[in-house]
Amino acid sequence: MKKTLLFLFIIFSFHCGKQKIIKLPITTKSEKAKNFYKRAIIEGESGGYVEKVAYFDSALVQDPDFVMALLYNDHPNQLLKKEREEKAHSLKEKVTKQEQLILDIV
Repeated sequence: MKKTLLFLFIIFSFHCGKQKIIKLPITTKSEKAKNFYKRAIIEGESGGYVEKVAYFDSALVQDPDFVMALLYNDHPNQLLKKEREEKAHSLKEKVTKQEQLILDIV
């Protein structure tokens, strides 16, 4: 629930009026992984659940330590989802301060 609210807050913040949009730095060693992550976010916003999960999975194939993809991957397999969330938290020291704050909330 907290994760969903945080995600919605971030998305809502990006879509507000004429405010300057500040993109969160995303830590990954793969540009392909980052592109899959962005596609997953877009699919999630438009209700494409299956596509969202597939794009997050593709991001993780490119970079298995991609913390934000691990964290936001709403996989239907609850055991896998929990393992990915735990892995994301274990990598906390390897990401930006902004990402660390998100990990602290979720």
